[in-house]
This record gives sequence, C-alpha cells and structure tokens, in this order.
Amino acid sequence: MGINAVRDEAADRSLSYGQGLGAGVLISLYRCLMSGAYNYIHFKFINSEFFAYQMEMIRGKWAAAGMSSTQMERAETVTHDFLGPVSTTIMTPLMAVFFGLLFSLIIAAFLKRSAAVAVPPPIPS
Repeated sequence: MGINAVRDEAADRSLSYGQGLGAGVLISLYRCLMSGAYNYIHFKFINSEFFAYQMEMIRGKWAAAGMSSTQMERAETVTHDFLGPVSTTIMTPLMAVFFGLLFSLIIAAFLKRSAAVAVPPPIPS
C-alpha cells in the first residue's frame, strides 16, 4: 500500500523499479525501528515478567523431552541471549528489514509504471 501511494503521488503517476524498492525498504525500516523501540519498552518496563513466563513454558517442554538439569541450564543461557529485551530489539528491525526487502523486490516489480511519453506536436509546414 505504501509503494502504491508513492506511485500515486508522483506527478505523472510513474514509478521505476528502483523507486519502488527504495520506498518499500524505507517504509519497512521505519516500521521496524518503531517496532523495535516498542518491543524494548514493552519487555523491559511494561511486561518485564514475560521472559520468565516464556522460560517456564520452555522448561516444561524440555522436561517433557527428558533433558537433564545441566542441559536445561545451558540451554536457558542461550535462550536468554536470544529472547532478552536487548536482543529482540536488535533482531526485530534486522529481520523485518530483510523481509521488507524481499517483499519490496516483488511488489515493486508489479507496481512499476513508466512515465507517459509526451508526443511533440507536429511541425506546421
């Protein structure tokens, strides 16, 4: 929708592939930065117990799978590194920009439109 809006706002309603790709990546980057900031604030200050809740659910699954307590402790340190507020704040924008780039590559191909070529008036003889 954002790439389409960029095309519609152009004076001649044209959009090159590069313009569409650039607009899509910038839109996804902006969205990702806002999402990353929200995630950090939410998981650090608003719902700071969410990670503990997730770990309890994961520990139950590990215990059901028959993992020993030492294996669970090692796995918990790795899991903490990936699910903590700082790592999710960093990974959310990176992954979202990556997927935004992929979607923009496809969408820009469908929405590209050449500028209408103006035909000069005939020369009077």
